[in-house]
Amino acid sequence: MALRHMQELPAIETWKEGDTMSCMKRYAENVSVEMGCGGELTDEVLSEADRRLKDSIGRASDNVVTQPEWVSILPVDACRNAILWSSQFSSPQDAWDSCQRADWMAWLAGKLRGERGDKLRKRFVLCLCECLRTSCLKLIPDEGGSPLRVIEEAESWARGEHDDIEKVRDAYSVVAGLALDESHKCSASESWRFVKYNAYNAVCMALSSAYEAPKGFFCVVWASRAVAANARQYKYVSSFAESLSQMSEIIRRHYPKVPL
Repeated sequence: MALRHMQELPAIETWKEGDTMSCMKRYAENVSVEMGCGGELTDEVLSEADRRLKDSIGRASDNVVTQPEWVSILPVDACRNAILWSSQFSSPQDAWDSCQRADWMAWLAGKLRGERGDKLRKRFVLCLCECLRTSCLKLIPDEGGSPLRVIEEAESWARGEHDDIEKVRDAYSVVAGLALDESHKCSASESWRFVKYNAYNAVCMALSSAYEAPKGFFCVVWASRAVAANARQYKYVSSFAESLSQMSEIIRRHYPKVPL
C-alpha cells in the first residue's frame, strides 16, 4: 500500500496541473507492472488504472479544488473528473478553450444536438466526421463500402445536399457489419489492439448520432483507440491522449463558444 501511495503522488500532481491523460499514463504503467503484464496495456490494466485514478482524485479533490459558481450550470450527469478539472477555471469558456479531452467536449456538444434533421444535429455530425477523417479513417483501406465512403454519405446529409436519413442508416448497417466481422478476430480483452475494429465502431457512433441519441463521447474514444492500437505497444496511452488532443481542436472549430 505504501508503494502504491508513493506511485500515486506524481500522478496527482500532474492532475492538479490539468493534464489528466499524462496522469492516466503513469497509473497504467504502474498497474501493468503490478499485475504482471510486463508493460502491456490490456483492457483490464486500463480499467484498473482508471479506477485507481478516480479514487485518488476523489481523495485529493477537497484539498485541491474549490468549485466556482459557474460549475453548477454543467449537466447533472457530467463526468466527475471533468467537473473537478474544470473547476480550476474562472469561467466555462476558459475551461472549454483549455480542454484537450475531446471525449468530454464531444459529450457536452452532444447535449445541444437538437432534433433529428435540424441544423444543430447536422452540425454535430459534421464535427464528428471531421474528427474521424483526421484520426482513424486514414488507418484503414479505402475499399468498397469502406468507412470513408459512408462518412461521405453522412457528410452529404449533414451539409443539406440531401435529406434522406435512410441513406445514413444504410451506411451505418454497412459499417456495423464490418465491425461485427472484425469482432470475431479478437477477444474482448484484446479488442484495444485492433485498428479496424475500433475504427469501425467509431464510424458507427458518428453515423448513428444522425438519427439516435448522439454518441460523440464514444465516437472519439473509439477513434483514439484505433489510433493508439496503430502505435507501438509502449506508446498506446500517449497516442490515445494525443489523438484526443488533436480532435479537441476540431471540436473547438465547430463550437468556438462552449455549448452550454
